[in-house]
Amino acid sequence: MSDRRRLPGRRLTQTASFVHDGHPYVASWSRFEDGTLGEIFLAAGKANSTLDVLAGDAAMAVSLALQHGCPQGRSSQVIRRQARPRQWTGIRITAHQQARHQA
Repeated sequence: MSDRRRLPGRRLTQTASFVHDGHPYVASWSRFEDGTLGEIFLAAGKANSTLDVLAGDAAMAVSLALQHGCPQGRSSQVIRRQARPRQWTGIRITAHQQARHQA
């Protein structure tokens, strides 16, 4: 396992909201000082609902992968690759949007 790259204690965080498959999501993300994505937070639906917990857990897993050296574009490629956007998950949409923004 690689060493974990840590984000600065104070950092700019951006937030966006979207609706997917009838469920509201709020995504927040922060970047390392070099501009690469470093963490994602994702909330969905009603607080503490199953959807909310799964979205938050998925965001944590992606954040840890990014901090341990997984390239940002790679994480958006491997997350539940579905051909149709309706089948995408909230974390897949967030990772995909951030990968497009970084390119």
